[in-house]
Amino acid sequence: LIKNVSHSNVSSLFGESRRVIAEEQTLTVFEGILGSYPNSFYDVDSANLDDYVSMMTAIRKEKHYQAVLTKYGVRRTNPKFWAYSDWMHHYYQQREPIAAGLLDYNRFENR
Repeated sequence: LIKNVSHSNVSSLFGESRRVIAEEQTLTVFEGILGSYPNSFYDVDSANLDDYVSMMTAIRKEKHYQAVLTKYGVRRTNPKFWAYSDWMHHYYQQREPIAAGLLDYNRFENR
């Protein structure tokens, strides 16, 4: 799941909120792994997909995002995080044997 944020310009690192074009923000669903810097992991059974989508599309405040993370997120503090990480790397290597590499968790959220 990729959040696409549209900006009127990207000429400065500061004051981003003044340049975001809210009505042009979208989400992209991608099968597989895209990029090397995941921000978060979600573990969602197919039976819960409708609930997950409803919760994600209803996010308006931090508390809404926290509810999604609590229900579906795999935080770094989760005892299963490294097993999940190993599964993701194995999946990546099987699916993209030439392009696969190690995922970099430096930008990974744990809030």
